[in-house]
Amino acid sequence: MRRTSPLLVLGLLGVFAVFPGAAFAQNRVEQQIIAEQRMQQEQIQQLKLLINTLADSVKTIVTRLDDQANANRKTIADQKLQLDAINDSIRILREKGDDTNVRISTISHELETMRTAVQNLQNSVVQAMAAQQAPPPAGDTPADPNAPAAGVNPAMVQSPKDTYAKAWADFTSGRLELAIAGFQGFLRTFPNSPDAYQAQFNIGEAYYTQGKYREAANAYREFIETYKTAQWLPDAYYKRGLSYRELNMKDQAKADFQTVIQKYPDSLFASLAKQQLEGIK
Repeated sequence: MRRTSPLLVLGLLGVFAVFPGAAFAQNRVEQQIIAEQRMQQEQIQQLKLLINTLADSVKTIVTRLDDQANANRKTIADQKLQLDAINDSIRILREKGDDTNVRISTISHELETMRTAVQNLQNSVVQAMAAQQAPPPAGDTPADPNAPAAGVNPAMVQSPKDTYAKAWADFTSGRLELAIAGFQGFLRTFPNSPDAYQAQFNIGEAYYTQGKYREAANAYREFIETYKTAQWLPDAYYKRGLSYRELNMKDQAKADFQTVIQKYPDSLFASLAKQQLEGIK
């Protein structure tokens, strides 16, 4: 075993004897360094704890945000379903309103047809009684508005009442193509009949009921241009406006609805036209 040299021991003892504070100073520095290291380790440990705490907080916040986002998405989806349901309800109400308007118009036309038929019957009775009581006047007789048009053999056609009644029966029974053909034949054969304007209007009604809105608009236009004093003009403008609306011809539809409101403010169709104008964007 190697032994420490006595001289070396004596030398070290001499150094410590001469510089007694050197060893103490060195220990103090080391202790301070160790203390600082311990403080740094504690601070690092605290930082780790703080970071872990922040990570947990962030995770909690992210979870809450995800839950809130899911809740918002569900709320938006529910609101969209509600809006779709409301839009469907509005569409159904609108269709029912249009159907009701058509029914009202049809009923009014039926009443007018019945009134005209009764009036024609009364006129026929009066004319028959007058014909029995007095001879026909000499000279040219006035033209009969129910007489067939020129070039038509009277023996080949029915009376105007029968012809119109047949077309009307087809219309009310849903045989719309036959009704259109019947009313068109009525107009060709009896263009001067008192029921001519009704036949023309019913052609438009039949086309509209079939969903042939362009043909319906043309039929109502023919009515408006031909029968300028007919009492169904508000109906014709209104129904042509509906036809234009279905064709997405918004400007033309607005013009017809405004015509009804301005020219026929007291008619039933004036209020209906206002509702239609409010619905056109």
